Amino acid sequence: MCMIDGCGGKPVAKGLCAKHYMRLRRTGDPLRTRRSGPKPSALVAAQRELLRDCSDRAFARYRLALELLPSQEDRKRAISAASRPNGSLNISKLLDIAMTAAVRSALAEARTDLETDKPFRD
Repeated sequence: MCMIDGCGGKPVAKGLCAKHYMRLRRTGDPLRTRRSGPKPSALVAAQRELLRDCSDRAFARYRLALELLPSQEDRKRAISAASRPNGSLNISKLLDIAMTAAVRSALAEARTDLETDKPFRD
């Protein structure tokens, strides 16, 4: 049994179970646990709940698409355009729409800057 009182785990190394051995390696103390990371905001938690079947990578792409779309109306239109007939969301298509909109917006801003003789921004 593991050397830690109350733990019934099978010893793996140094008389400790796998859990306590990894804690020993990470922190130097088999009883010390690390603090949990920051909690997501309520908005991110709600979005994650809506898209609970998608991977972390797909969810990150979804969040990026929403950040690229400036207004709520643009987001609604893009989500509607990227929705499949069965109601699921095509995240790749949503990201493509958002990136296209961001590029168009940047080009329009650059064109306006040229017309008013403003110098380019970095």
